[in-house]
Amino acid sequence: MRSREPANALRDYRFFRTEGDFLFSTDNVMNGLAKEIVSLESAKTKLKSSQKGSQEARDLAEQIDGATKSIGQVLLKVMNETTSGITKDKEAKERQALWARLLIALGGGLALIGPMLIMVLHPEKLTALITTSCSVVGVAVVLAVVMRDSQPKDIVAFTAAYTAVLVVFIGSGGGNSGGA
Repeated sequence: MRSREPANALRDYRFFRTEGDFLFSTDNVMNGLAKEIVSLESAKTKLKSSQKGSQEARDLAEQIDGATKSIGQVLLKVMNETTSGITKDKEAKERQALWARLLIALGGGLALIGPMLIMVLHPEKLTALITTSCSVVGVAVVLAVVMRDSQPKDIVAFTAAYTAVLVVFIGSGGGNSGGA
């Protein structure tokens, strides 16, 4: 396993050196930033040796201000590019989670309403038992497929709760020809 770490590090380095969806081009940014820093340091050194109040000192002060602003703008741009990618990724995950919750809510509602409608429209005990059995098996299969990261006991618990709701509906007269 140890021999793969340098290869992974090299792959990661290459990835971060390229421009992706929300990564900045490090070569261009670093080269520009290095030039601005060298210019800033050079201007500071010259300013120390120049006479105060002279035209050269004023020009160097303007050059220092310009380099400082330029460095600040580059760093702000890098920060905005980096954080905007994080924000876009977060928004996409939140949107995906919303759709997942909506599908689960609609599926859960339909899983309860569908069998109950069948049992009310055809109020025979055999229809109620067959509808309940088929619905429970169908919901158990869907849960097993959808809940990949859950433990089997969770799927059994959800299926049991679903079954209990349908059985209570049958027991309250929802599936009887004389009830509801």
